[in-house]
Amino acid sequence: MQITGHLWLVGSGRMGFDLSDPLDCHVYLLAAGEERILIDAGAGYDTTQLLANIDETLGGGAPTRLFLTHKHVDHSGGAAVLKERYGLEIWASAHTAEAVVNADRRLICLDEAIAAGLYPPDMEFQACSIDHILNDGDEVRIGGEEGVLTIKALSTPGHCDGHLSFLVDGYGYRMLFSGDSIFCGGRVAWQAIYDCSITEHIESIRKMQAADFSALLPGHLTFSLRRGKRHLEAALAAVNRLRLPPHLT
Repeated sequence: MQITGHLWLVGSGRMGFDLSDPLDCHVYLLAAGEERILIDAGAGYDTTQLLANIDETLGGGAPTRLFLTHKHVDHSGGAAVLKERYGLEIWASAHTAEAVVNADRRLICLDEAIAAGLYPPDMEFQACSIDHILNDGDEVRIGGEEGVLTIKALSTPGHCDGHLSFLVDGYGYRMLFSGDSIFCGGRVAWQAIYDCSITEHIESIRKMQAADFSALLPGHLTFSLRRGKRHLEAALAAVNRLRLPPHLT
């Protein structure tokens, strides 16, 4: 599913556009010169359609890098399959790396998610190596010496520890890939898990609102190619009235 001349949606599940397995988050593919970049990996439960979508979009080429927003299985569970198939480099926060490298069910809150009915009882997480650790403010230039794209990591905890959002500048767009830190309509995703923090999340929303971008590309639901900040403004409007933003579901 092509979004712009250099951006595609190659994965999306039941909380999106049903392009791949129902458990998948949005998986974005970006062109950066001769390179192709993935944002998030899907759940890894059934990767057949996701891989087919990537292969069809690239016409036999292969993505070279994968950037993970966070550790939850619908966003990082497919990383091992993608790395095995394409040999790509994976970039993530230190906390996400710890969870993914060790397939740590406690850090990922996998058993709680299964008990809540979010995933089937046979859901597993396949461990995967991480090549590069990203800290808040780190920038990665991709596509030649000057870089066709610049990807800046923003630490945006709240939904969970180690969550990153990615501010991407290139091809005339400034895009925020927000993972599960904010959704269109000012919606948020708070869960009764050990590392979800309302106060941290609100600070992350303020931080994203202060960033310079126009397109908002979340991990679920729809996206906004222009005036993306209005969705953060909607969340903060509720907060400023001492209320909570609307929830994802």
